Amino acid sequence: MNEVTMDAQDPGFALAPEQQRVLEQLPNTATCGEAMRWLTVLIDGELDPQRLQLALDTLLAQQPMLLARLVKVAGFHGLRQVASGAGRFPLTVRTGEQGGEQVQAQIEESMGRAFVAGESESVQAALYRLAPQQWQLVLGIARYGADAQSLRLLLEHLQQAYAAASAPEDEAPGDETPGEFAQYLEWRSEVVLDEDASSARAYWQQHLQGVQADIATPWLADRGASGETGVADARLSLTLTPAQGDALQRLAEQLGQPLATLLQGAWWLLLGRLGGLEQTLVGVRHDSREDYDYFANAVGVFEKNLPLCVSLPATQPFNEWLAALAVRLEEHRTWQEYWAPELTPEAARPAYGFTAGQAPTAGHAGGLAWVVSQSAGVQADGFELLLQVRLQDDRRLASIDLCYARSRYAPASATALLEQYGVLLASILATPQSPLARLSLLGHVEEQRLLAINPAMQALPDNRYLPQRIADLAVATPHAMALTDAHEQLSYEQLHARVERLAGGLKARGLGDGSMVALALPRSVDLVIAMLAAWRVGAAYLPLDAQWPQARQALMLEQAGATLLLTDAAHLSAWQEAPHTVLTVAELGQSSAPLAGLATRGNDVAYVLFTSGSTGVPKGVVIEHRQLLNYTAQASQALGLEQCRHVGLSSTVAADLGNTALFGALFNGAALHVASDEQMQDGVLFAEYLQRHAIDCLKIVPSHLAALLDTERATLPRTLILGGEPIAAPLIERIARVRGDCRVFNHYGPTEATVGVMIHPLTLDGGADDCSALSQVLGNNRVYVLDADLRLAPVGMLGELYLGGAQLCRGYLDAEADGQAFIQSPFDPAQRLYRTGDLARYRADGAIQLHGRRDQQVKVRGFRIELAEIEAELLRLPGVAEALVLPAASAEQGLLAFVVAQPGQSVGLLDAARSGLSARLPSVMVPAHLQLIEQFPRLANGKIDRKALQQLAGAAANSQDAAPRDGLEQLLATRMAQLLGLERIGIDRDFFAAGGHSLLVIKLVAGIRKLLQCEIHPGLVFDHPTVASLASALKAVESSPGQLEKMAQVRLRMDAMSPEEKARLTEQARQQQAARVAQGN
Repeated sequence: MNEVTMDAQDPGFALAPEQQRVLEQLPNTATCGEAMRWLTVLIDGELDPQRLQLALDTLLAQQPMLLARLVKVAGFHGLRQVASGAGRFPLTVRTGEQGGEQVQAQIEESMGRAFVAGESESVQAALYRLAPQQWQLVLGIARYGADAQSLRLLLEHLQQAYAAASAPEDEAPGDETPGEFAQYLEWRSEVVLDEDASSARAYWQQHLQGVQADIATPWLADRGASGETGVADARLSLTLTPAQGDALQRLAEQLGQPLATLLQGAWWLLLGRLGGLEQTLVGVRHDSREDYDYFANAVGVFEKNLPLCVSLPATQPFNEWLAALAVRLEEHRTWQEYWAPELTPEAARPAYGFTAGQAPTAGHAGGLAWVVSQSAGVQADGFELLLQVRLQDDRRLASIDLCYARSRYAPASATALLEQYGVLLASILATPQSPLARLSLLGHVEEQRLLAINPAMQALPDNRYLPQRIADLAVATPHAMALTDAHEQLSYEQLHARVERLAGGLKARGLGDGSMVALALPRSVDLVIAMLAAWRVGAAYLPLDAQWPQARQALMLEQAGATLLLTDAAHLSAWQEAPHTVLTVAELGQSSAPLAGLATRGNDVAYVLFTSGSTGVPKGVVIEHRQLLNYTAQASQALGLEQCRHVGLSSTVAADLGNTALFGALFNGAALHVASDEQMQDGVLFAEYLQRHAIDCLKIVPSHLAALLDTERATLPRTLILGGEPIAAPLIERIARVRGDCRVFNHYGPTEATVGVMIHPLTLDGGADDCSALSQVLGNNRVYVLDADLRLAPVGMLGELYLGGAQLCRGYLDAEADGQAFIQSPFDPAQRLYRTGDLARYRADGAIQLHGRRDQQVKVRGFRIELAEIEAELLRLPGVAEALVLPAASAEQGLLAFVVAQPGQSVGLLDAARSGLSARLPSVMVPAHLQLIEQFPRLANGKIDRKALQQLAGAAANSQDAAPRDGLEQLLATRMAQLLGLERIGIDRDFFAAGGHSLLVIKLVAGIRKLLQCEIHPGLVFDHPTVASLASALKAVESSPGQLEKMAQVRLRMDAMSPEEKARLTEQARQQQAARVAQGN
């Protein structure tokens, strides 16, 4: 900006805060289209260009600040504005006739020119001739010199001046001239220093005390995460019938409020409801010309963006709430001139706004018809979302427009928002005394559209249940590969024979219809055979993880009433004292005696799975064959599993994540390849497993996959199904780099709804919103997002996800738990719905977006965990007075537990707590970080300050910092700390006690291989979990003593280099390599 420097003889005027804000928002390379406000007017009739020029000159004489210059004045801080003193308005006249397209091209060229504040003309005007008696006038005025209403006033003054230019003296308009902007600036500079200034500052500070824009703004769910500054640059209009407009006018009169206040209140209510806030920060663009008759027709910057903190009590009647809002708005008007962003910077820039003003109108003046076309561009001035109400001269409604930032909101989202506003207005008209929370945002059309995401219920074309279907494959495709693991391979015929023999052994032990067989077997061919054998005799199976504490497994056996436990030889001895029948598959024995034919019924139990329970006791979910069949058939169709011939089983079946692959493969007659634990703990072995078996379909937890892909030889199958936890966008980017044609699906569903009920095909170039979207409901399922009153939530409003339909489980083993989780469907009293506890929103495109949990339930590495269950176990331990468990900053870092000891019981308590939890809970549920504190930090409202606890955990972890003694220890410590999310880690600190787990071991091993160019097995980390011991173990097996230390030192030096130094080093290496090649030739 090249400002003119003036002496103090003409000091001009300081910029108003609103003008200063406009200048601050101008981009460095602003165009005239961005820096100016534009108005286009079509003029019909015998227009005289010279008379128009005279009228514009008259207007300039009345409003000399139109051509103000920005200058620096000696002795004054910042820029000043000074009237130019020019007597002629800059008007360009094109008298030759031109077509509309030619004119538009010239207008766009003008708008595309660079605008330099202080140098470029602050006003532009061009007159184009379209036909002998038709003209187009384009007016532009700098944003820092005039507000949006100034365009309308400018046109009115121009019409009056044009009419007066040739009218007889007795018919000319009166000589009363409007107040000038300069006068307003001078008056305002005095007002802000008067005796009321301190009271005014106190008013604004008290109104906005403690309000911060980032947490008080009712951010809409569909708001994009664009890094750009979101300023509204697009417009949509809400169409209301004349009858609706009249009805709103009558209601406003009945309530004793201006129509604009009624419309404003509805807008804030809509945003607050959608944002889920009872107190919101928004902004009112208020035109102070409405408050000062003298300046009513002045051209300048009179509009102010006033921050407004709005309370939205859910139970308050709308009419009462609107009256309170009107009082607040009147107080704002009283103190408007004293508002300045410095008073409360945290609340000075609301993102969502409202404005009301007079609409430009068509008119006749000077024998011409003047018709205003839409103002060029959108005049949002700092708001990324602005509701713009225009009123007629009689203050009746003319138009309602929604201005929105295209960088933040898709057109479909903006359209849905405007439609919801219309529905809310109709609801207010119908029942203005309703509580705020009861006013409807959901219209009939939108309600039907949201219900329609659930497909119509249809019978399956093949109603054979899974046991029969799999058995039939032994006849239809006897020699096709069915099942493999690291030790054996079976065809469908061989699989059937093995199942029959093991089923005979179960029958000989007295198992049959209604029995329960517990399976604590490793992922293997034997595990799959045992499942199918249980089904063959009419029994159900209970999958257990042999790594779980025996006490937890015993509890599940008791609750499920299991008749028999099958385990492997390695774990058999642990059950010697147990009161259960525990055998290995070999000990069970085989029988070739013929069995009765399969007679599986739909309501027979297929399996029972236990999930974490909020009461501290796990809950057994009972899944029937009909539910499992529907899932398998519908998932196969939706995911295209029939085209997959080699499916990988890589997940535990103790959680139902693995059932997609397990039953998806056998349902479609494909080969199921069972991965070993070693293959799923090492990125290199995992890649070899995929390649060796030509795996073309895999279901896996996202964080597990991310760890396995941290290798240079990463590979992926054609079809990838991700489930069990949220998907991070960087993982999708990594998948795209490894395999650009990969079909990736997000898969969602709790155990209670049989594996999964919704999917979403992910685009490899999609954003974070795509990763958490669910767009397709599997057939015969029902999915609803409901509010607290069990009403369908409108698009964008946070609600809770409820599920129903053909896959809803029978219930829990403990029937009392059913009442907390299952409700009668509000859409069909004969049906049940499952309350998932997952928070979600409908999107404008009909998809559902997940938004975390309602309760204390989290997903860790695919396992659903109730934090309350862990807290309950902690509180059972001697010496624990209080306990709280929180998720860490990321899923990989696990859980944080904080314990308050009973008086005199703190010594050794943490070690005892960790041992106690390990004995009763699976390792995935044992918090990575256990910390003893004197008392819980609390917020002002008395609630525990959970954020402070998370920060406390980080500080405690970073304090244990025995320093590395050489380069190798430094490299290992740096890598471990990065994976754990710590600033540093001491060389004697246990990696697993600090939060490490098997997935992080995979990443750690991959990093060591890459950095040190050495082979390392994951088991070495488990055996040597500290930096010091791992460094010693690596040195013990290095082929050349000192080699790893040298490599580590080189890596550390490279890490310390700047990007420029690394680039030079790389170039030197390239030149040396080229020289060696040349010498060789």
